[in-house]
Amino acid sequence: MTPTKKITTSKAGAEIEIKDWINGQDAEYIDEALMKGVKITPNMANKSAQVSDFNTAVINEQAHREIEKFVVSVNGSTENVLKTILELPEDDYNFVKDEISTRRTKKKLSEVAGQ
Repeated sequence: MTPTKKITTSKAGAEIEIKDWINGQDAEYIDEALMKGVKITPNMANKSAQVSDFNTAVINEQAHREIEKFVVSVNGSTENVLKTILELPEDDYNFVKDEISTRRTKKKLSEVAGQ
């Protein structure tokens, strides 16, 4: 089982149980949303790629997938977690997204070894 931590939002006082980390399969599921929203055309002649047709809606889809995979419960309930997070005040919503972002940031080997 993945270790979790409980955090409390500042405005609504919601208690959020959040995973410390996710597995590779969940990470690929989250990242897939972003890749679906962009067209990449490789240019083999100069070993580059052209990025075009970026669909900005995938940014929200990616954030929703992160919440689905990281947040275990809100105020002890595992029901409708995404909906509940989206209904929090904006500052609290951003706090949860920041907590997820911190967990997704790659750690240096020295940081991991020191834990």
